[in-house]
Amino acid sequence: MDNKRIYSYITVATICLSLWVQTAMAGNLIHGRWKASAATMSVSTSRYVTWLSGDADSSEKDAYNVACTQAKQETPGAVVLGFGRQLPGAVSQFQGRRSPKTLAEVQRTLVAYANGLSTCSDGAKGWILVAQTSSDHLNDPVLASEFGAVWANLVLTVREQTSDTRVEVRGGSDIEPGWGSYEAARAWTESYADAAPKTLLIAPSADGCPQQLGGSKCANGWTIEGLAYLTWGIDAEHQVYPQVYHYKGAQARQWAVIAQEAIRQGLTPLFGGIMTQDRACSRPGVHCTQTGNTPEVSLAQINSAFAELGIDISLSKVTDIGWG
Repeated sequence: MDNKRIYSYITVATICLSLWVQTAMAGNLIHGRWKASAATMSVSTSRYVTWLSGDADSSEKDAYNVACTQAKQETPGAVVLGFGRQLPGAVSQFQGRRSPKTLAEVQRTLVAYANGLSTCSDGAKGWILVAQTSSDHLNDPVLASEFGAVWANLVLTVREQTSDTRVEVRGGSDIEPGWGSYEAARAWTESYADAAPKTLLIAPSADGCPQQLGGSKCANGWTIEGLAYLTWGIDAEHQVYPQVYHYKGAQARQWAVIAQEAIRQGLTPLFGGIMTQDRACSRPGVHCTQTGNTPEVSLAQINSAFAELGIDISLSKVTDIGWG
């Protein structure tokens, strides 16, 4: 074998080894899907709240028991409790839209959940309990502003009633371009931030937003410029857990583009982690044809998307949401 051929083989082997090392650093490609290293990932459980019954005593008891069980089984992390669409003085639950539940019941549920986490966590700190509403059907900026202040006051009240340092209570919203107007979502966020600054954690989607640099338009008249400002420009200390569900990484690429837009605006894109819905999609009878990523896959997707755009962000926290 001549020297040129030997050199060629060595060069090819070196390139392959280099690519393998890069892959190992970002995650492992298994069956065409990225898998993050389990050693660098922490996963907490979030919930669409389905147990509010109209009986606050019963809801309070159920919340405490669910939280206590979670605290015994998991490492502390973000726990988003999704209460559904906000109404005047109430919420419309996901399973029971015709039977709104009062904010008083929501408040007692949150206090009980916080107490369950702190009492049963064996001294562990780091729980973030998020009272989440949504932008569903939110189109009127004036009403949205009123709702934002109401939700902030609810969260501040719960924070006053739960002073244990093992649990931090925050407000939240499932903000989705496809659900309502940008003007209303921004009004809600600004009003909330005015009343309760530095206490918001949002888990937004990026419906219709571009997956590569150069585009601007998102669904329903939203833009990446507006979404970046709403997310990080109103309150620089908002925590963000974007929805990263899609099997092919569409949402991961969208959020990398939005993060790049935030940087262009002079903002700091602060991510606490990401949200997945593997548990929701694993429920019997539920079929998520495109959006049932595991936490491992979603985390690797978004870190890869950041790297592709040269954004120095590496996430390790996931909260996986499901029903009840």
